[in-house]
Order: sequence, then structure tokens, then C-alpha cells
Amino acid sequence: MSKVHFDWSPEKYFAVPAASSTNLRLFDRSPAHLRWALANPKEATKAQKLGSLAHLAILESAYFKENYYRGPEGDKRTKPVRALWLEAEEDFGAEFVLAPDLFDTIQSMRDAVHSHPVASKLLLAEYGAANEASCFWDDVFTDVACKARIDALPIGEYEGCVVDLKTTLDASRDKFSRSCVQFGYEIQAAHYLEAWSAAGDNERPSFLFVALEKTPPFGCSVFCMDPASVELGRRKIDRLLERWAWCESDDDWPGYEEGIQDLSLPGYAFTREIE
Repeated sequence: MSKVHFDWSPEKYFAVPAASSTNLRLFDRSPAHLRWALANPKEATKAQKLGSLAHLAILESAYFKENYYRGPEGDKRTKPVRALWLEAEEDFGAEFVLAPDLFDTIQSMRDAVHSHPVASKLLLAEYGAANEASCFWDDVFTDVACKARIDALPIGEYEGCVVDLKTTLDASRDKFSRSCVQFGYEIQAAHYLEAWSAAGDNERPSFLFVALEKTPPFGCSVFCMDPASVELGRRKIDRLLERWAWCESDDDWPGYEEGIQDLSLPGYAFTREIE
């Protein structure tokens, strides 16, 4: 199975059971953690909702403009303002009426991408970017079903790239590099490049992040993950998919190691002591 769809809703994509980069990163913690999370989905956090709405405003701007509305100004606890909110929610739907500060933040984040000379060409449909590509394929070594939802596939001078939009607190190179380590973004980079290699019809060897800050002045940076980091992600994926196949075959999704494990402090703890 190797397919790519540009017309799938997020809900349809997420309903397909397969190894995504998010699932693989949680599986790396333990198979039991992944199994529990899939069976007990949590409501999105405030930060996750902001990220999702920013993605919509940037990658599907026409849909956002047609469906989302800026809520009334003022204290929602007062009777006049509450009445205006109830009217707006009745007219447009409660989930589509956003608090003014949230709506303005999303608009500012979108404007930051529009004004960035590279990020705009990578993400915006007006420059020919094909956004929201849902890819599905079977891993050739383990036969595990895999999936990925690629944010953008630009054309023109950046046609050799797969692009992902990340909202972050700090888009400086040093801090975003640390975020990559913390959240396992090298796994995502390798997984998405494999997704397009398996399901696409042309070669895209480079993986780019558009890192967009969530607070003023809404700084925006573009990073290309280096080949060594992508290769590290590929090695991790190979290991994870091999274990995933074992878990599926035995229907056994274990937690942490049950025996006594050696424990030492990370290297930086000793460095600080020397300083």
C-alpha cells in the first residue's frame, strides 16, 4: 500500500490505524504508553489548539477565513457581552468563534509567515505549495502499516523539500535544536522523507522546518535538518518498527523493563560540578 491524498480531512487521516511519527515517538517511551494513549485520547491542550488553528490559518487560509470568526470584545461575564457571544455562537457554531486575543494571535502568526521571504514560498498555496498531504505505505522490512501527514510540498526553487510547520516558544537556532532533541523531531524528519519516497512520485531529499513563535514579535525561522540527524532518525525508526512488528505479532505491548536498571546522572550534571 503506497498512496497519497490531498483531500483528506484531519479526522479521516487520524482515524487510520498506522505508525505515524507521533505514535513512534510515544512507542519509543514504551509500547504500553502508546497503547494506553490510543485507547484514551485526551482533549487538546491550549497550546495544541493554538498550533492547530495556526496551521489552518496558514496552510488552509481560505477555509479559516470562511469558517472562523473573532468573538465580541469585552468581559464575557457581563450580561451584554455574554448575549453577543451566545448570538455569535448560535450563528457560526461555538467552536468557530474565537476569543479576540486568540484570533489576533493567529492572525499575527499568519502575517509573520506571509512576510518571511522563504517561509511564505514554502507554505503558502499562492506560491504553488501543495499542502496537507496524507501519505500511507507499508514498511518494506517489517510490513508495518505507516502514515504521515505532510504540511507542505513546495514547488519551484524549493521543489526538493518536504516541509513541516512547527509552532514554538523560541525559534532561535540553538533553542529549536534543543526542541528537536526533546521532541524527537529527527524521527519525524526521517519518517516524512520516507513517506514521500514511498507514496510520492518524485524525489524530495531535504526536510525543512518552519519554526514559528507563538508570542510577539512572532519570530519565524527556517531550518534544514542535516543528513546526519536524518540518518539518526532513520536508525531509530528501523529499531522502533522492528519492535512494533513484534508487538503486533504477539499482541503484547510491554511497559518499562521489569528488572533492576543501572542509573547514572546525565553528562551535563558532572560538567556543572566541575564549573
